[in-house]
Amino acid sequence: MDYLESLKLELESANNSIRELEEKKRKLQEKIDNAAAKNKPCSSIAYDIPMNLEANDISRYSRQLLMSEIGPGGQSRLKNSKVLVIGAGGLGSSVLLYLCSMGVGTIGIVDHDQVDVSNLHRQIIHNETRVGQSKVSSARQSMKLLNSSCKIVEYDIHINSENALGIVANYDLVIDATDNLPTRYLINDSCVLLNKPLVYGSALRTEGQLVVYNYNGGPCYRCMFRERPYFDPKQSCSEAGVLGVVPGIIGCLQACEAVKMIVNSDKVPLSQVPISKPEPSCHIDQPNLNLNQNEGSDRLTSNLSSKGKSKGDLNKTQYFMTTFSVFNNPQFRQFRIRGRRDDCEICGVNPKINELIDYVQFCGASATDAPIELKVLNETDPNRVSALEYSKVRSSNVDHILLDVRDKSQFELCSIKGSVHIPIASVLESSKSSEQEISCGGESDSLEGLVATAKSKKMPIYVICRRGNLSQLAVKELRNLSFMDCYQIDGGLTSWQKSVDPSFPSY
Repeated sequence: MDYLESLKLELESANNSIRELEEKKRKLQEKIDNAAAKNKPCSSIAYDIPMNLEANDISRYSRQLLMSEIGPGGQSRLKNSKVLVIGAGGLGSSVLLYLCSMGVGTIGIVDHDQVDVSNLHRQIIHNETRVGQSKVSSARQSMKLLNSSCKIVEYDIHINSENALGIVANYDLVIDATDNLPTRYLINDSCVLLNKPLVYGSALRTEGQLVVYNYNGGPCYRCMFRERPYFDPKQSCSEAGVLGVVPGIIGCLQACEAVKMIVNSDKVPLSQVPISKPEPSCHIDQPNLNLNQNEGSDRLTSNLSSKGKSKGDLNKTQYFMTTFSVFNNPQFRQFRIRGRRDDCEICGVNPKINELIDYVQFCGASATDAPIELKVLNETDPNRVSALEYSKVRSSNVDHILLDVRDKSQFELCSIKGSVHIPIASVLESSKSSEQEISCGGESDSLEGLVATAKSKKMPIYVICRRGNLSQLAVKELRNLSFMDCYQIDGGLTSWQKSVDPSFPSY
């Protein structure tokens, strides 16, 4: 074991000890508080507080209790409510922290990922000392430090068609804080089958959006997307990026919508607006969450769906998607969306879907955030080399060209010294145009010129990208140009960082 690995193990051991001590400190403090409460003399002056609230609740939530929109009744409903948050990442971080801080009694967290240093610019519920920990465990620790009275249920699992209904059934409403297509359909269908309202949010680059589905007779996700949208593996945070604050903003709005539904406020969600303002004697039909003291935390039932409502009642409401964009003016906008479809396959008049299906197959995409692995070249292709094998080529000083086909923004972040940069888009357009420009030490040339140089100097071309996907496409294109002395570097720069140069930046 080398010195660096020894230090890493020592650091991990120290972090584990710190976590154990923090947990021991928390338990001791609880014992002290309990003992102090038992020994505290009774007050000589009796006082009344709202049913189901304690004196500490009055102090902690006083700024909410002073609001007529919340009050003791609303705070009591929050205390008795159960909210399921699926995803403890960028969206889930702010959702979880604010639901916990505002007094939601029980919060379930579903996530099967571990904290990575690349998460920390946006996933503020985690921190540096918890890198490598499960996200549900890390989230629980932060939430307990914020509000120890909140009951937290951890689900360190992949939610799927086998377990989703069993989990969702235990909660009053669901917040979708995920970022992959199969899971969105899975969550939507689970909520429709169990009559649970769903607060959906998404964030990418500098934009985000919010919709409340399956609430008060409104549409579900399938009403909006009958056919699955085109799956583009490049449209994810890990590939396209996201400004740290954007998922935080959308997550805050998701928490806000959840609270509004729980307290049964007269304020309808951002996604639902009455067409005309009712007369003072009229009442906007809002579902009753049945979270009062006498009924405990009964879960939502059919009163959240369109059952019992006439078609005329449902047509009194318009439905909207709320969007946010950092660089737009105004930053927030609302777009009207369709209402519930009579022919929707799951929430329509004659639903065809009565049970959960195979959502990976339906969407043609992975249900996890793991990077997509393209299979363009045969696995046994002799011109596939590992990052370690390519490092030996460099150390042997063999003349060659290293072609980096990532886009410009990624190339500018970090690159192997001496590499030539041609974005994959230009590589794939090589047969249509001969004017693509490349960058290499300030020089520029066409792809055909690069191939001509390699042929004349009898130099092979090694192709690299971030993970070894785009480079396969580039090798195929080079072969189409009748240049066969080209090599694919499997795993790309990610593999280079792991197996050759640990100091190389990862992202």
